[in-house]
Amino acid sequence: MIAITWAVIAFAGAVMIGLTGLAFYGPAALGEGGQFADKEHLMPLMARQFMPEWLAVIMICGAIAAMMSTADSQLLSSASAVGEDIYRRLLKPDASQRQLLAVSRWATLAVGVIAFVLAWQVDAFVYTLVLYAWAGLGAAFGPPLLLSLWWGGTSRDGVLAGFITGTVVVIAWYNIPGLTELVYEMIPGFFASLAATLLVSKMKPPRTAGNFADDGATMPIRRDA
Repeated sequence: MIAITWAVIAFAGAVMIGLTGLAFYGPAALGEGGQFADKEHLMPLMARQFMPEWLAVIMICGAIAAMMSTADSQLLSSASAVGEDIYRRLLKPDASQRQLLAVSRWATLAVGVIAFVLAWQVDAFVYTLVLYAWAGLGAAFGPPLLLSLWWGGTSRDGVLAGFITGTVVVIAWYNIPGLTELVYEMIPGFFASLAATLLVSKMKPPRTAGNFADDGATMPIRRDA
């Protein structure tokens, strides 16, 4: 409830900034060749124009702080995923903490450099990039997560298939000219991920206690579980 309430307040504020700027400056200023051809300059200029200087500085710095907080959180999450989920679980299960720390640091540096290069080269608005990123997240994780919560037949292989299919469809849809104008890339990605998760889970259902025992698992199975 707290998270949803905060999201409603934050997004309502963002929408109101856009509507207020549209009403005050007019459609021409926000159109092609207008004062706000880059609409991301609207909030800082409105803060400077309508607020005392000290308050405008606080508001603009608050927005920058939120961006920096998101960026460093993503860096840490990426480093943790590389160190724990890939290196320790898949490549070297007996890795020491010193090795994991070194891998995480190098992963942080690598992801930071890649992000810097992409940000330097890209010419799209931040809004467009955020939509693209959320399309990938929603299509890759949405259907597997919903099915895992509400359908007991969801299997590990099905979840992996949903992850991969949703990501690939979103990337392909976004980069093929003309498709994003027809429909937002998350929609085909979501349904493709949903279909892949369902299909692969049906083909390779989740292993039951009996299946674990048949596979020769050394871990004791509680038959009454």
